[in-house]
Amino acid sequence: MNKLSKIFIKDNVFQPDDLEEIKKYIKQGEDLFSFNNHNPEYTKWRMDEVSKKTEGYVWSALFNSMNVRNLKKIDDFAFHSISYTNVHTTSITSHINGKPCGWHKNDMNAIPDRINSLNYVIHIDIGNKFTGGNLELSYDNIPEISEGWYPETEPTVHETVEYKDNRIVIFPTHLWHKVQTIDTGDKGITNPLEGRLTVNGHIGWRL
Repeated sequence: MNKLSKIFIKDNVFQPDDLEEIKKYIKQGEDLFSFNNHNPEYTKWRMDEVSKKTEGYVWSALFNSMNVRNLKKIDDFAFHSISYTNVHTTSITSHINGKPCGWHKNDMNAIPDRINSLNYVIHIDIGNKFTGGNLELSYDNIPEISEGWYPETEPTVHETVEYKDNRIVIFPTHLWHKVQTIDTGDKGITNPLEGRLTVNGHIGWRL
């Protein structure tokens, strides 16, 4: 890891029984994914009853006292202020064959009356076979293009986080990040439950 790293990585973030419950919920939910109109290789499972159950496990894992102490040691205001956050969102997402989830960063004010400061991604492996899917992050300060949250030029990869079951990655919302292209070996696969699965979301303040 880069010695100037501004990301937090922890393995075995969920207790074994909690992880199995989350995987059970996800396996039941193929019909609850909705395809993203802008990127047909990416689907999101927004807040529904299954996600709400998962969110309780996420909240406990993110905000236990040991994790908070370790997060506040990272040299970025987003981590230093985590004790003052009062809201977070949870989604279940899947990337399948095709294009990568390219370089982007998340709008701190994407939701009215809220400021997002941190992103989190938890890898959930239910036995799917694919290559790629690692998370790449950049510390480059590159302007966004006028159409959205995308960089004017290609960022430098400063961190690469391997996709690994039950691993959490937390990083500031303002960092450029991307997901490497997924290849399952069968281009016909469109079932989101056969892709790169994550539980992910944002941490911030409600104004």
